[in-house]
This record gives sequence, C-alpha cells and structure tokens, in this order.
Amino acid sequence: MRFIRRSVDKLAKTDQQTQQVSRVHDLLNQRYGHRVTPDLRAELGPVPWTPLGKPLEQATVALFTTAGVHLRSQPGFTVEPDPTFRSIPAETPDSDLVITHAHFNHEDADRDPGIVFPLDLLRHISGRLIGRPAATHYGMMGYLGVQSQWRLLHQAVRELARSLGDSGIDVAVLTPG
Repeated sequence: MRFIRRSVDKLAKTDQQTQQVSRVHDLLNQRYGHRVTPDLRAELGPVPWTPLGKPLEQATVALFTTAGVHLRSQPGFTVEPDPTFRSIPAETPDSDLVITHAHFNHEDADRDPGIVFPLDLLRHISGRLIGRPAATHYGMMGYLGVQSQWRLLHQAVRELARSLGDSGIDVAVLTPG
C-alpha cells in the first residue's frame, strides 16, 4: 500500500489532474465564495489516482454513493450535515434500500434505487463486464454545509478508505445524489 501511495504521489506532482482540481476549486470559490468550497488541498494532498492493474472483467467493484442510501434496518441520515456512512451487503435487494437525504429530490430514486445506487445492475454484469461485486458497498449523505462539516466528512472517508485497504476492491464507483 505504501508503494502505491508513493507512486501516486509522484504521478500527481506532475499530473494535470492536480492542476485541474485546483482550477475547478478556484473557479467555484470565485463564483460562490470560500464558505461553499473550503480549501482542503493542503490537508488532503495530491489527487489520488491509481491505474487499474487488471482487466475490468477480473475486477472486484464496490459502489459508493453520496445520495443518502442505506438499508431500511439502519438509522437514516440526519437533516443536518451527517458525515457518517452505512455498509450495504452485496446481496441486498433494491426493496431493502431507502434514501434519507433532505437536500435533493429523490422521488424517482425512491421508486428505483438503482438510479443512484445500481447494485442490482452490478450483480447483473458480474462475470461479464466486471469480475464481481464487492461483498460490501457504502452509502453516505453528500450534503455538508460549513467547513467543520467538510473536515468531518474527510475524516470519515479516510476511515472508510483505511478499512477498505485489504478488502480486495479493485474499483470504486462513486454515484452522487
């Protein structure tokens, strides 16, 4: 893992992705002000990028969503910014998924959670377009208001990333809400 991180850091220093992220961040701040998109670049480091080391047909794929998706049996996300995440087993049917996110209209996704969390589709393409779905997938709520909440989200994401380090996931697909 350290080898991968060092390699990514070397690539990111010369990579245009880092420059693009900086430009987008600066444009957002010019338009909306620093309260909307706090500058965490110094804390977060370079943009993480790792090329896929195997064909997608052999890869283990996990879903991550910021649409507020979770199991019916799990506590919902709060109306206020909520930087926590929920684990969702791969075998979960769409009928067991709910969305508790008060900051976007998810009426269509309530009827078909696959719009924002295509777990059923992932299972359907398993063994054909992808190797297999990961054993566990994750839901979060993407709305955060103030800079202190952004920091909490980044802490939660780092915790999640550390716990996934040895899980065998090759690809993580992020779906927004």
